[in-house]
Amino acid sequence: MALSFPPVEDPASIGPLYILHFATSNHTFRLPDFLAAAEYLRIPFAFVPTPAKTVLEECRKAHDATEEASPSGFRPDLRRPFAFAHLPNDDAAVSLLRRCVSLRSVWAHWSHGSDYDELHSRNQQEGSRALWTPYVEAADCPSWKAHVFSYSYTISDKRKIDIIQSFSYMDLKGRIQLKKPDMRWGVMEEFVAQELWPNHLRDEQNNFPGAGKDTDKAEGREELGDKDPRLVQIFLGRRIDVKAAPLHSDKATAAAPRKSTDPSQEDQTGLARNLIETLNLKKRVYIGNTSMESEMSLIMASMALAGPGKLIYDPFAGTGSMLYASAVFGAMAFGSDIDGRPMRGKENISDSNSQTGIVKSAKQYGVRDHILDTVVFDITQSPWRKDLLFPVDDEQRQQTSRRPTGVVDGIVADPPYGVRAGAKRLGKRDPEKQRTEAYWMPDGLGPGQGCWSHERSDYISPTRPYHLEDLVNDLLDCAYSLLCDGGRLVFWLPAIHDSEDEETNDDDGGEAGKQTQSSAAASVSIDLPQHRRKAGQGRMRMIHYSLQDFGRWGRWLITMEKVSPENDVDDDGLRELEQRMGELGKNKDERGIYRADRDPLEFRNRYYLPRGSKAAAS
Repeated sequence: MALSFPPVEDPASIGPLYILHFATSNHTFRLPDFLAAAEYLRIPFAFVPTPAKTVLEECRKAHDATEEASPSGFRPDLRRPFAFAHLPNDDAAVSLLRRCVSLRSVWAHWSHGSDYDELHSRNQQEGSRALWTPYVEAADCPSWKAHVFSYSYTISDKRKIDIIQSFSYMDLKGRIQLKKPDMRWGVMEEFVAQELWPNHLRDEQNNFPGAGKDTDKAEGREELGDKDPRLVQIFLGRRIDVKAAPLHSDKATAAAPRKSTDPSQEDQTGLARNLIETLNLKKRVYIGNTSMESEMSLIMASMALAGPGKLIYDPFAGTGSMLYASAVFGAMAFGSDIDGRPMRGKENISDSNSQTGIVKSAKQYGVRDHILDTVVFDITQSPWRKDLLFPVDDEQRQQTSRRPTGVVDGIVADPPYGVRAGAKRLGKRDPEKQRTEAYWMPDGLGPGQGCWSHERSDYISPTRPYHLEDLVNDLLDCAYSLLCDGGRLVFWLPAIHDSEDEETNDDDGGEAGKQTQSSAAASVSIDLPQHRRKAGQGRMRMIHYSLQDFGRWGRWLITMEKVSPENDVDDDGLRELEQRMGELGKNKDERGIYRADRDPLEFRNRYYLPRGSKAAAS
């Protein structure tokens, strides 16, 4: 069987070879984002090994001595910006570009090489010539424009011209057209990432001599080009153009092509990555201090498989970032929160016709019709009627053993875990003071005019801290009861960097109990969530987890899928789960209530260390 991901007998049977150009930010999210986009679009694919010179692994090992060997079986190395994959055709590539937020561009592969001699030699072979000769022999040859760009390197204009002229043997008959050409082809040079450069090769300005910087010109040094020892690979291909209407609103006017000089995005419209700028927090008319940045919101919506005909729910809606992201993909979005003020906004909240808060931003993006509503409630006291989740017909109920069928297709959530905003739930801090009945206020509306306390306009429900352990458990139970079979839950989970941890593990996802994630300075240890249900009863099963690193701490993006009882046959991890539950039992008080202050693994206990502990740690 050929080396590919996923494993297939013949990857070329899927379709032609393409060069996938990924964004350089948040590399841990690239593979899950791509897999979700391909699953939503039902597009077959096969990643194959992307050629690289040995300098890449040598620099990685020198930079991080603790880096472990690659796991068994081939998986694409998406720490690199370029990856080889077989796709059915150009139309499939266009669909992926309109769906996958992490993709910058896709190029139909023509050739590649470790230097230009190898690149040109391979490009003139029969197999490669067949890919570009149609643009030479066609009766009406298309106009074209050539691009030359690099990763982690600066190419001078003079060398760009020399590189383009070195392909004169292709004899492209079409007219050179710099604005709106019919076809674009390009050369992409990949160099070792700057943070991996060996220190002994850097100059005083932290640059590599001969990299085309201003310091090289000032000191009379010429560019090293493909003789540069940091060169990883050179790629040659034809850009797949996307010229479509914007995704975010059917009513919006067609966006003008991008005026960016970036060769991966110039003159492109309808890219999913363009939505990052569309939903930019700096341009949003209504935000809060915990509003999720647009790129992460869009990735979450993509991971939840949001799209037309889907219902997406956010139980911690806040100012609505995940609602907008789900709506721009065409899904219908619904949100709730324990505090209605962030959803409503401060201005004219008594005016039913006012357009503030979430409604105001939804109007800005042209997706007001996709925001169903926002409601105020605590997910632990959910108003969802369980009867609505069962089949109506009695015979169907018997066939399904009265199993819930679900009402939403996806749940996206950014739970408040206590860094900028503490999580709260309804109730008193002291359970003994908690009322079980409503309180009647004799003078609530004036002398002799009583009312129930909760009916006053200034009433604020009592709340108590909502500890992370409890929050995750409740969220998984809520998701299982609301999601349709196969529906996805996508949410964030915080992590603390523990420099003393020695184990590391890859970040590409899977189901596990305790997993670890490597980083340059430290490793991150966190108990990844498991749904506490016995095998065979149905559960939420983890399919992806990726880390966003902030330095001292980070956060996992967790993606889980609802597994129906008939498909729940995986018993892995239950023993470890029972052991973890036994440890939590030691942190309960005399009433059997979980006490976060007694649990050393509670996130806030590890993030907000006492002053003495911080001094000792430093």
